[in-house]
Amino acid sequence: MRPTKRAPDAGDCRLRRRAHIPSSFLRRNLFPWTVRPGQAGWTASPSPPQRRYPLKGTMAQTVGLLRKHIMSTHKEIVESFYENIWNRHDKSFIPILLVENFSFRGSLGQVRQGHAEFASYVDFVHAALDNYQCDILDFVDEGNKAFARMLFSGIHKGDFFDYRPTLMQVEWAGAALFTFDQGKIADLWVLGDVHGLLEQLARNKPQQLA
Repeated sequence: MRPTKRAPDAGDCRLRRRAHIPSSFLRRNLFPWTVRPGQAGWTASPSPPQRRYPLKGTMAQTVGLLRKHIMSTHKEIVESFYENIWNRHDKSFIPILLVENFSFRGSLGQVRQGHAEFASYVDFVHAALDNYQCDILDFVDEGNKAFARMLFSGIHKGDFFDYRPTLMQVEWAGAALFTFDQGKIADLWVLGDVHGLLEQLARNKPQQLA
């Protein structure tokens, strides 16, 4: 007589290479991320689901790892965005990191749509500021959005806000809100301290080169 296989219970769950995690479990425990059947990637959940039981054991560890992976991925995308496109002025990363219909509102107030318009804005900033740098001072990740507290700086080498070059350094603070879609940046809204920047440009004006 062949032995009857007993049904596995929660205690039998182990992290295996091909282990399957039910989507219902992910929906209950990965807030604010949720998995939708037939759709790749993660999407924001409109309201927090109610947990019916506490997380424990290897399943909880799996959820923790998934959360860390999503957060680290978003941070790596943002770091690459600033380091490669802005600090290194390498526009080849634009189609890699940004969706095709990427929407952008820059720290200086300009609004751009799509790769070509954004690339022209990058060129405009680098034409006005030499050694332009974007430094991430703080980073927060939540669902399909991320926030970065920024410091922008550069050497004033070209016409900038109707001020002629002074070859002096200027810097201004900014707050950047990223929205992600399918592993790329879909929207970026940046608020910059333009008032503080204009004060620096005006203060440097009497020291302009002849």
